[in-house]
Amino acid sequence: MAFDIDSFNFERAANYRTEWLCGMLGDDYRTEYQDVINSFYKLAFARKPEFMGWGYQWATDKHGRERNTDTDFSLANYREVDTRLAEYQSDRKCGRKNIEQFTGR
Repeated sequence: MAFDIDSFNFERAANYRTEWLCGMLGDDYRTEYQDVINSFYKLAFARKPEFMGWGYQWATDKHGRERNTDTDFSLANYREVDTRLAEYQSDRKCGRKNIEQFTGR
């Protein structure tokens, strides 16, 4: 991108990572790459997994400000947690399938 800034534009932004992967690995699995990348960013945009501790790791009350809070995702309603975990598992399965195809294992 830095060596040819004019080739990068709004339309290419969403597909840039897929183009990069296909440049290294070939176009055979372009659709699968794009699906996993889209799913990953959709999940990450909703809430970063590393910040889903809801304050527990910092809940020392040392400063009197940090309090445990409920998750933004419902554990009881709408199957939000189950759906989110299923999407991550689907991404992992697709990634493992691609790795197996490349390594022949």
